[in-house]
Amino acid sequence: MNLTQSGTRLREKALSFDLRASCGLSAKDFTRLQKEIVTLRDTVIESAQESG
Repeated sequence: MNLTQSGTRLREKALSFDLRASCGLSAKDFTRLQKEIVTLRDTVIESAQESG
């Protein structure tokens, strides 16, 4: 898969984006939230696979 020039610029911009700072969370709180989101994602995927 190849990105367009626009896609490449967007990817480069995203790599320099500091999500933690943008959320206004401490490093500890951001890490906790990130783990909770991963758990939620995994649970949703598992549930979808069981019902599908």
